[in-house]
Amino acid sequence: MNLYPRIFKTKTEEKIFFRYTGDVLPEIKVQPMEKYLIPHDKMRIDEEDRYPYYIMTKENDGLFSYCHDFLHEQKYSVIIRINGETVLSSHVYALENDLYSLRFFKGDTHIHTTRSDGLKSPLETACAYRAAGYDFIAVTDHHQFDPSIETINEISSRTNLFTAFCGEEVHNGSMGYIHIVSFNGQSSVSKIIDNDQEYVKARINTILAENNFEGLSHPYTAAYRIFVADEIRKAGGIPILTHPLWDAYGEYNMDMDELAYHLKNNTFDAFELLADDDRFGNGDNLQTALYYELASKGVKTSLLGASDCHDTDGELSYFNRHFSLVFAPDAKEIPNSVKKGMCVAVNRRSDNDFFVFGDFRLVKYARFVLNSFYPEYAALTSDHAKALAESDGTRTEKIIQTENAINDFTKMYFGK
Repeated sequence: MNLYPRIFKTKTEEKIFFRYTGDVLPEIKVQPMEKYLIPHDKMRIDEEDRYPYYIMTKENDGLFSYCHDFLHEQKYSVIIRINGETVLSSHVYALENDLYSLRFFKGDTHIHTTRSDGLKSPLETACAYRAAGYDFIAVTDHHQFDPSIETINEISSRTNLFTAFCGEEVHNGSMGYIHIVSFNGQSSVSKIIDNDQEYVKARINTILAENNFEGLSHPYTAAYRIFVADEIRKAGGIPILTHPLWDAYGEYNMDMDELAYHLKNNTFDAFELLADDDRFGNGDNLQTALYYELASKGVKTSLLGASDCHDTDGELSYFNRHFSLVFAPDAKEIPNSVKKGMCVAVNRRSDNDFFVFGDFRLVKYARFVLNSFYPEYAALTSDHAKALAESDGTRTEKIIQTENAINDFTKMYFGK
């Protein structure tokens, strides 16, 4: 990384560093992209005359610096030239203190393994995600909680730089038509459904009696989903509304009126806006359109992207196409940040082309880090993942070496 840090704090004079071997002092130009510092009162302004270049200070052999006061939270263009020739054209980002104090974490909250109908084991799946630059996952096998615990044990014995959370995809028994993800729940709701039908029936009857489901075609399914969401919260987890407009069986996975009902009444703590079981985008498009129509009327919830991945390669793979970016103080706080709405849903269309949904401030920042941080980061996590896969279940010397490289890169990227 020749230019670093990339993330700065606003209203503070910060040093930008540039590495190159040569005797000529580089010149640098820093230009804000959103809130201009110059008047736009002319018909045309020459690009090179908008903002001045400044001579950088030599720190030591091969390292130069420039102090800049980043006044506003936004993306900044940075151009460095030597002898009048541009040698670097890049971007940095300045943040207000609340966002500056948080890290970002790339993750997937909806994943299947061989413990249900996936094609890779929990460890193979986890390593594939780490290799692609992911910071966290939750294995959510169909109506099974234990595979997520298996994944946590496999990962935690090897590293603390990649986090696996508890999870399960809860159904109304076996592979039922109701699909709800439990993220970070500390016990299984699926086991309650399988082992205590009397309790389930009693709770659903109570929910039916206490709620007004007028206008819904199927009050029972609405009540069942409320029951599952309540039980997930009791287990300390986050209930996620998953792929409601998936059309696998000749009908959507949820009645449209019921979907609107749950979004309006905050039945769930998060909405899987983008879900990769939708090969042709029909469901994602409709889900997005409906959500933003309801948002214009005051409805608001946390938005997530997820793969519903059953294989990390091969013909049936939706791997690394949809995911979430979560902004949190540390990895342990990821679930709380999801609940607070400090997350965005990402559609990765190529290695450098992303469509991001969520709060505008977070979307702007997310797009920057997706393009500037994760390409280099993923090259490092790929080595980390290989070391994890080759480990005998312990934190080996090779794992430690790859972790040191990741930590060094991250410190440079964030500066202070």
